[in-house]
Amino acid sequence: MTDDLRDWRSTVDLAATESLAHICLFSENLVWGDWIESPDSELERRFARRVPVCPQCGRQRKALRPRPHVRREVRARNRQPPALTPDVIGGRVAVELLYRGFSPRSTNEVAGPALLATLDKRSIHNNLAQEWLDHFLHAGWIEARWLVGRGGNRLEAVILRDTNALLSWWLTGLEYQFLRVSISAGLGRGADGEIK
Repeated sequence: MTDDLRDWRSTVDLAATESLAHICLFSENLVWGDWIESPDSELERRFARRVPVCPQCGRQRKALRPRPHVRREVRARNRQPPALTPDVIGGRVAVELLYRGFSPRSTNEVAGPALLATLDKRSIHNNLAQEWLDHFLHAGWIEARWLVGRGGNRLEAVILRDTNALLSWWLTGLEYQFLRVSISAGLGRGADGEIK
């Protein structure tokens, strides 16, 4: 054989060896899309799909049809503080969020099913709790992530974004309730602002 043929053959053998050296072993990862404006123009949302990706080379497995969405995340586009003063139910939802968000082993994510179950034990039904979570979402104090699938949308996690605003809103509600009770009990504020 000639030298040119040997060089070509060794190059081909080397390329074949390199291609055989790696076999893709895929593992499913969540791949998030871009934030898009939701039909409710005050919110933005993004979706995640499960995509098999090779951890070694980063190649994605091809799909025959579009992969379905498995997660949906929603956040406020423009922050609008709630016009409502905290009532007992809103205060309890805020306290539970703050308690779970400030616990030593917690991140800024609060598990949705556990939060709703705890509130349900305290006589706050899911629809009332989710109504207050929606107020907090529009205020920009939290973000929410839902599991999307055949069973419908289920709240997976609440992500705390502005705990200071949530705390001050709750404390304002406590002060308002205290003043209402004190006025109804005959207590009032003097000229210097002190409670009599």
